[in-house]
Parts: sequence; structure tokens; C-alpha cells
Amino acid sequence: MKERLNPFCYILAAVILVFAIASTVNGQEGKAIDCYDQTVLRAGEGSYGFVPSWFVMVKVRDRHSATFYGSGAFLTNRLVLTCNHNVEGAANVLVKNGTGDQFFKVKVVQVSPKLDLALLLIEDEEVPYHRTLQISGENFTPKGRVHAVGYDPGEDAICRYEGTLTGKSYGRPGFPGVVSHGHSAKVVQGMSGGPLLDDYLEIVGVNTHSSPHTKSLATNLTRLQWFLDQYKGDKGEK
Repeated sequence: MKERLNPFCYILAAVILVFAIASTVNGQEGKAIDCYDQTVLRAGEGSYGFVPSWFVMVKVRDRHSATFYGSGAFLTNRLVLTCNHNVEGAANVLVKNGTGDQFFKVKVVQVSPKLDLALLLIEDEEVPYHRTLQISGENFTPKGRVHAVGYDPGEDAICRYEGTLTGKSYGRPGFPGVVSHGHSAKVVQGMSGGPLLDDYLEIVGVNTHSSPHTKSLATNLTRLQWFLDQYKGDKGEK
């Protein structure tokens, strides 16, 4: 007489199979985001009811005492990724994180004008705990859904706008290969330097600018990874 399996075993096997297929389809096997990150992505487009603690607002005063605002993100406890044009020619740089902490001792430690990228190091004695973002380690292709996060002066708030990568790539005179990728997520002045995120809240680019011709542009992930690999200074992890 053959032994019959408990029906629960079939149900469990089916559930496992569904999850395995889903992981294989999206190419992100074993990767998941926690409840906080899910809240960030599901908060709806436009102004956040809260500001993610990894977000940075960059306030710059130039040599003529004019004030400008940009965006950025924490890579470590003290290291901030942003755009070069946000801090170029700055006489003073101040950053404010998503929980409202302000830091006044900010040093520009690496820039690339051609990639429009910059790294800032916070040198204040005390830096309260905050979350950080990771650079995507995936083999990036210019397609798929993305999220642009940054300071929108029109809303006077930190906003998230959803879009897709357009598949169009752009170069820059004097720099070989692809520098930027186009995407359809809204980017306005003030959002420059803010991260372009995938659905796993990992950075796949840095928003640099937008125009009617090219839509929104973000620094290519491969170029971003190269830029970060060149940095040999203080990682700001303490």
C-alpha cells in the first residue's frame, strides 16, 4: 500500500517554487528589503510624510554669499555622495540629514567635474546614527523602473518620483564611453546629487540634471562605481 503525502506538503512545495521563480525572474536571488525601505518606496510619489535618514540636503554658500540647495545620500556614517556642480566654487558647505541633524564641518574630499560627482566628508565630532545606502552591485543595464529622490523647491520638501530608464545613453566631450543614462522620473533643480534608486533601494545612478531634450539624466552606474573605487581617503565609517 502506497503512503499518501500530507496535502500540506504539496502546498508548501508550491509556495517555495513560486518564490524561487520570482527570484530568478527579477535576477535578484536572495535579495530583500526591510519594512523601513518598503515604506520609503510605498509612500507614494511627491512629498514624503517623513524624510529617510539616509537623505542629505546640501546647502552651499558661494563666494558672493549666494545660497544654493542640492541633494545627496549617505554612503557611510560620514561620507556623502552628491554632484560636483552642487559644491563647485563653494565657500561654505552645510549638510542636513533626514532626521534634521545639521553638520557644519563638511569637507569636499573628491570630485570629478566630467562625471559631475563629488564626495563630502563630515568632520563634526558627533554624528548621530542614520541609515546609509548601498551602490548596486548588479550588472546594470539601462532599463527598468527607478526612483529619483531629492529636494523639490516647488514642494519645499523631499520628494520621490518614479520613472523608467529610457535606454538612451550619453557621453561627454573629453571622456571616453558612456557617462549618463536617461530616465523618465521627474528631476528638478534642487534634486541634483540625489540618488537614483532601484526597487531594492540601491543606488543605480546619481541625478545630475534634466532638460526638455534629454529628460532626466543620472550618472552611469559603472562610472559611479569607478569614481568611488578611486577614493582612498577616510571612509567616514566611525
